Amino acid sequence: MQRKIWLLVGAVLFALIVLVVRCEPHPPNFALVGAFALWAGAYLGRRVAPLVTLGVMLLGDALFGFYAWQIMAVVYACTLLYVLIGRRVAPSLGSRNWLRRIGAPFAGVCIGSSMFFVLTNGAVWMFGNMYPKSAAGFAESLIAGLPFWRNGFLADMIGTAGFFIASAILAAILRIRVRRAERVLA
Repeated sequence: MQRKIWLLVGAVLFALIVLVVRCEPHPPNFALVGAFALWAGAYLGRRVAPLVTLGVMLLGDALFGFYAWQIMAVVYACTLLYVLIGRRVAPSLGSRNWLRRIGAPFAGVCIGSSMFFVLTNGAVWMFGNMYPKSAAGFAESLIAGLPFWRNGFLADMIGTAGFFIASAILAAILRIRVRRAERVLA
């Protein structure tokens, strides 16, 4: 029960951090939403993680403005894919192999950020009117989006490191408290 309470506190705290970072002036596409979705997928239940993640997305968009619904649908779908990647990362977090514990979230960020970049730039190319509807137009869309991908990737790396490290520290603290309580009761 104590673990669930701390996960809820962590989810609320991390969601607030995501929204605050979005409020403050920041480089384009430097948002912690992908990192939060990856963390939620790894730590929250399979029903709760998508709801919490989409809730943070909706709240952020309500505060800062909506955009073309077709592109928005792709962005939200990509965010849910981050949650699924987080679900695949979760089993590695309990591994005794430190390389696997660190490598799995890192791989999740690389896959998620690259997937988000290609799919959302594809949506801008397909549904927007900035680029011609050809292979050259799609390539132009991807090239123009590279600075945004860099910022998104950095945000995902920093956010994932912060969220996962904070969760690991909290888990260690909780284990210590449980061991002390068991010694007192024994």
